[in-house]
Amino acid sequence: AASMNLSLYSPFDWLEIRWSLAILLSILTVMPYFSVRLQRFARPGLLPRERSWLALILGFSTVMVPLIVILCWSYLLPVLVEAAQTADSLGDVGSRYDAAALFRLTLGLSWVLVCTMLATVTLSMARLLGLVECGETRFRLRLLLVFGGLLVLTLPAEYEGLRLLIAVAAMLSADRLSATLPNATLGRRSFDVRDLVNTEYPGSRLALLDCG
Repeated sequence: AASMNLSLYSPFDWLEIRWSLAILLSILTVMPYFSVRLQRFARPGLLPRERSWLALILGFSTVMVPLIVILCWSYLLPVLVEAAQTADSLGDVGSRYDAAALFRLTLGLSWVLVCTMLATVTLSMARLLGLVECGETRFRLRLLLVFGGLLVLTLPAEYEGLRLLIAVAAMLSADRLSATLPNATLGRRSFDVRDLVNTEYPGSRLALLDCG
């Protein structure tokens, strides 16, 4: 407070930051519990390779992403302030920075990581459950548009002009990461049953099972 290097221009900015931080911290807190429950739910119906892959994705999402977010707040934000002071230092000229803008800048980066994590986990589960396959892209595009649109609408004003580019890059990363899912030998988890027209035996149904 004595250095006068930080200044606050609007009380509303702090109110917005507090709500944003509450949402961000709640997601990061709930994700480990949600990932464990998701792993237990999906494990009985997955092949060994798929179990390992899902455990790796969920572990990365719930461990690495929070660590990166903590690193951004504890290391990146102070480095950003020091770099700005070094680049703009002039003799006998004091530097004053908007603290709310600096917080929103780091908060936006954290939100990009969280949205990418959520999109990756959601797409991965959709692929595991057979909702997204090679020839079916409608559901995948909807998920990408939902999370990408969420980024475009919620990124702070400091990212103006870069929102669309950041959203596209984040969704492409989530899509590529979820596409590394191993191909299942059984393919889709649902099977189609059709009525076959048989003039000799009307009303009969035929089931075919391929154990190969």
